[in-house]
Amino acid sequence: QSTWALLWERVTIDQFLLRTHPVLGLLVLPPHDALRRPARALLLALALALQLLVSALAPLIEPAYFPRDRANEFSIDQLKSTAFSVVVATAVSLLFGAPLIRAGARLQDPSKRAIVLAIGAAVTGLVLTVALGVVFLARMLGLPSAW
Repeated sequence: QSTWALLWERVTIDQFLLRTHPVLGLLVLPPHDALRRPARALLLALALALQLLVSALAPLIEPAYFPRDRANEFSIDQLKSTAFSVVVATAVSLLFGAPLIRAGARLQDPSKRAIVLAIGAAVTGLVLTVALGVVFLARMLGLPSAW
């Protein structure tokens, strides 16, 4: 079920966390959840790869939002930076089909679910490769980087 469906059903907070949290749901698997451990592990790996890619891309797309000399200072620029990162993360997630993989991982048919998980594993590998490539090129060319 989606996060909104769970909220609509008014599940308890512990059940909500177990069903939606990427790590807690992996460690303590709810008995009647459509997502099994391999699917949850894949979705966690995909989310982490997407975060790495966004962290690598955001300073390259708009370096003005990521000043190194004022990293600990709270300001409107920090708020713009956060909003910008959310927009980039959403766009990258949609570009690589993360919502479709998440929905497909909940399919009841085991053969279809296996195909979706195989595609998800390939997409995760692709995202990780692109992220590491962006980091490597940014470092090699002396471009703004989060690292």
